[in-house]
Order: sequence, then C-alpha cells, then structure tokens
Amino acid sequence: MRHVSSDMPSRLLAQAQAHNVSMGAALAQESIDAVLRHPLVRRPSTRTEEYLSRSRLIEAHASAALAGAEIPFAAFSESLAGESPLSVRLRAAALVEQAAREQADLFTMSPPRALGAWHLKASAGSGLPDDLRGRPVPGNHAGYLHDELNLAMTRRPVHDCVRAICVAATTTEIPAVTAAGIAHALLAAGQPFASDNSLLARAAVRAILVSRSSDPDAILPLNSVLLSEGRPAWVRQIRSAMNGDEVTAGWLQWHAEILTRAAQRALADLERLLSGDVR
Repeated sequence: MRHVSSDMPSRLLAQAQAHNVSMGAALAQESIDAVLRHPLVRRPSTRTEEYLSRSRLIEAHASAALAGAEIPFAAFSESLAGESPLSVRLRAAALVEQAAREQADLFTMSPPRALGAWHLKASAGSGLPDDLRGRPVPGNHAGYLHDELNLAMTRRPVHDCVRAICVAATTTEIPAVTAAGIAHALLAAGQPFASDNSLLARAAVRAILVSRSSDPDAILPLNSVLLSEGRPAWVRQIRSAMNGDEVTAGWLQWHAEILTRAAQRALADLERLLSGDVR
C-alpha cells in the first residue's frame, strides 16, 4: 500500500458513493434521525439526563466486555472504583468511551492527536512499555501481540493506515455513517497501535458521529449492540473488513446495519421511558 497518495480522498469518496454503501448509510442515518426527533431528545428533561447517564454506563460496560474485560453489569460501577488489574482495565475502557464523546471535535480535526491521547488511556494496565503507548507503532514490533482481540491478522502499513483514518475523519463529503465505518475498519483491522486498536476503533465511530452531528448526544448504544451480536461475530466481520488496501463494501453495509439496530434500540428504550416503563 505504499502507492497511497493524493488519490486517496477520491477513492474513499467513490467508495462512499457506491450504491449499496450509500443506501445503507442513508437508511442508518434515517433511523438515527428518528431518535433525534424523539420528544425526550428534542426537549431534554431530567428523565433524559437520567437515561443518558445510565445508557453511557451500559455502553462503558459493553465496551470493556468487547475489549476482553468482562464482569457482570451489577458489579461494574463498584469495580470501576477498585485498584485491581481488572478495575484498571475497566476504567480504561470507560475513560476512552468518555473521551470519544467529549473530544469528538478534536478527533475530526486531528485524528492522530486524539488517538494518541486515547491510547494512553486505553493502554493503562495493559503491560505495554511507555515507548509503545500513545502513538502508532511501525513495523512488526512485539508489542503488537498485546492487541486485545489477538486477531492474528497482517497489520497494514502504519503510515498509510493513519493517513486513511485522517482522510475518513476529515473529508466531510463522506457521510458520517460511512466515515465511521471506514475509521472502525482501519483501526480494528489495520491495527496501527500496539494494543487496544478495537477499543480505539469504537471510540472513533463515536467521535465521528458526535462531531458530524449524526448522533450529537452520543445516544446510540453501539457497543451494546455489538456485544449482543456476539464478540465472535464482530471479530469475523473485522477479519473481512479490508481487502488489500480497501475497506470492503460488505463491511460498510454491515456496519451501517449495526448503527441502524443501535438507533432502533435507542428509540425503543426512549419510548419505554416516555410511557413510564422504566424496566
């Protein structure tokens, strides 16, 4: 992939405009827009804040589980405050999820800067030496083996992978849903960091959707839907996310479907809350 040059934006834009990809993105955004029009979102209240607070805790728990730090949800809040190695990893996942919401604009302005800061948080307790934290790692460094999914996949050339992430995050002609799918694939399958690439990938999805006002309040339960699909199913999709130096259309369609399901789940939860059903 050393030939990557100024044609990258046009290639990614062409891929985003492919019929099946653009249709999937449009349907996903339509589902997300239905959430944004919901009364509890359009006219926020105390109930809205309570819902967001709980849903964000659920998302942090799901993100930690996807990263391999699994614990019953009932024990999650208490465990976050602990000092055990598991607590450190749980906090790392929660802090990255929070950073993706709060530093979304930073990611779409300077992806390398945001990802470096988030990797410092993500890799807490990972055992990585300091020189492998907070920046992409070129070559086949042994630290690569620390990636939480242990995908045993060929890493993409780091320079090109990071550049592609920058293009996806900053090219506004690419719809937010598609840009999020591209960034997810480039981080999770490209694996530019020595650890926690998939955690960073989900954070990138969150940041793009928030910054581009696709999901400005970070309502979508992305991690929860991925977890309900099953971690093995998600890993299988990541394995097929790239073909050479291209993100596959199949991955982008699947990713749009996941966001559609996340929107449908959020809408159903909001409807229950509006009706007074607090289950």
